[in-house]
Amino acid sequence: MLGLIEPHFQNIVPSGGGGLYAIEALCRFRNLDTLSLGLIRQWERSGYVAKIDLAMLKRVSQCLPNQKGPLDLRLAVNVSVRTIEVAGDEYLSALLLLAPLVRRLIVEVTETYQPSDWRVVTDFAKRINDAGMYVALDDCAPEHMFWDDDFVKVVSPQFLKLDGEILNECFQSRTYEPIQSIVDLGRRVNAQIVAERVDSHRKRDFVSALGVGFMQGWLFNKPTPLTSYSPTPAHLDGVAAIC
Repeated sequence: MLGLIEPHFQNIVPSGGGGLYAIEALCRFRNLDTLSLGLIRQWERSGYVAKIDLAMLKRVSQCLPNQKGPLDLRLAVNVSVRTIEVAGDEYLSALLLLAPLVRRLIVEVTETYQPSDWRVVTDFAKRINDAGMYVALDDCAPEHMFWDDDFVKVVSPQFLKLDGEILNECFQSRTYEPIQSIVDLGRRVNAQIVAERVDSHRKRDFVSALGVGFMQGWLFNKPTPLTSYSPTPAHLDGVAAIC
């Protein structure tokens, strides 16, 4: 299975410009550009997602260039709540092997699995923060626990990632809610907002005006295998810094 996984990487950039902030490693299989939500949910129901998440960390490590000392790179990786539930200790141990290779490791907790007890997430997030890594809550939407004030305060994430569908709906209807709500939540818990699926200059300007601090999407680069890396990548408007 390890040889079938081909991580794809996508830029996370500051809304105000100024270059690359981080790259996110996305799990992909060879010759496949996406993973279906149905397949992910099947893995989560069975617990097999833990094997996928752990294998992904190994593949990401293999993709990074060898050098003395950590890369000057913030790297985001994804973990299912189901993985945290069934293999949290093993996954944390794997993170602790990867973290020294980069400037900062960002652990994105995905939204697709609903545990019976959300304390599994809050406890894991504390361990991540205590280890010097950052926590992000992925695909935040109003109906999800990742939008709940009390829960988010306990998790204490550094990033809240705005669901791309929510952004698109707001952009199409020219409404500011619920984007303004998550921006306000981020201010209350001292978390930065990352807008996902930003695919046009107009959408970029729309979320920037609402106070969103970071964004990612096809405007900046499509997820792609990592074939080269520069410690100080040049980031031009709409041009991928890493490809």
